[in-house]
Amino acid sequence: IQSYMFTANRRDYFRLILLICISVCLSHCGSWKTKTSETQAVFSDDNSSIAYIFSRWESKSLYPSGNDIKNEQFQLFKADTLLNNPIPITDLMDGEVNILFYMKAAGYIVAGLQEKSFYIWDLDGNLLKTIKPINSTSCKSKVGNFQRIMAIPSPDGSLIAVVQTTAECSIRIELLDTQQSYSVLKSATIQSTDFSTLSWVNQEELLIELCDDYCGDSYYAMGIQFDPIKLDATYKDLEACLFTQTSSSFINPYGYVLQINFDSNSLERIHYTETDFKDYVNSDYYRLGCSFFNREE
Repeated sequence: IQSYMFTANRRDYFRLILLICISVCLSHCGSWKTKTSETQAVFSDDNSSIAYIFSRWESKSLYPSGNDIKNEQFQLFKADTLLNNPIPITDLMDGEVNILFYMKAAGYIVAGLQEKSFYIWDLDGNLLKTIKPINSTSCKSKVGNFQRIMAIPSPDGSLIAVVQTTAECSIRIELLDTQQSYSVLKSATIQSTDFSTLSWVNQEELLIELCDDYCGDSYYAMGIQFDPIKLDATYKDLEACLFTQTSSSFINPYGYVLQINFDSNSLERIHYTETDFKDYVNSDYYRLGCSFFNREE
């Protein structure tokens, strides 16, 4: 009898635990929760201030398969270089962006998402232009069922390079003139299915890393004065060139880096000394370009 009672009590105990777990899961795992983050902080092109993306969304756990997300919104903020006195640049907008360039001296700001669109605002938060992919369908040979698009300002802000994949399995490059209502100043096409990193190596020359079988399969350079040319170079030759993409970056020439402190979920500014980061400080990594493009000088 005692053994039967013990077994019955044990069964009731585990049943109670199971009910509690189900109750907790239904009340918490299946409920929508509002979440926020501050990400993608960059120094302005003149290193006098910073900008970052404030994101807000609703998330629901679908354990064990992941999370469901809805009502994504974003807003651009600026602050001083010590991350104080944050001021909104734009209103809170529907959608998502995860790339940012703060061209303060040039008078505009660029943000976007490689899988969707890019936007250009003036410094008062007025939307000047929306840049969307030219094709809605992707190349059949491309990994992923979306068109990749990227917009990156030149160091002095006079140009914006718009690079995107096409349904014809090519890379379309357009250089927009920011002084002429963002009209196309030059365009070109490279036969490739995808690209990865873009970087300005000087005021007029753009470096593009292509991806066919693998990213880094080939590298091209293009400028106002010349069409795309394939470079006889490897990733090791060009790594420093690809690290700092333009004058507005998460890293500046003085060894300061903007990053997220995941413990406090807040932005922080770190100064790396030569001891901390000896391979990068006072090298090509913190500046535009790299020795590969200066080899003939």
